[in-house]
Amino acid sequence: LERSLEENKIEDNAVHSELDSVEEKIVPEETFEKKKEYSQQVIELNEKENLYSKLKERFEIEQQEKQKRQKLLRTTFILLTLVGIGLTAF
Repeated sequence: LERSLEENKIEDNAVHSELDSVEEKIVPEETFEKKKEYSQQVIELNEKENLYSKLKERFEIEQQEKQKRQKLLRTTFILLTLVGIGLTAF
């Protein structure tokens, strides 16, 4: 009976030690929530960066198209001016 009692105490101590070890390894709920929030923020940041890149690319394309139109318009005005001067001279 005493041996059984001693074995139970040893087993009880082992169980408590294991329980303490497991409790130390458990991540607090607050830390878990912060990690979730951080992950969500990273996802949102990546989406915003992606959107920014697309908007920037579109803006640059529009700027190039605008410059091409302005160049064509200037060239047209210069040609019309030269034609007008030529017609005036004759």
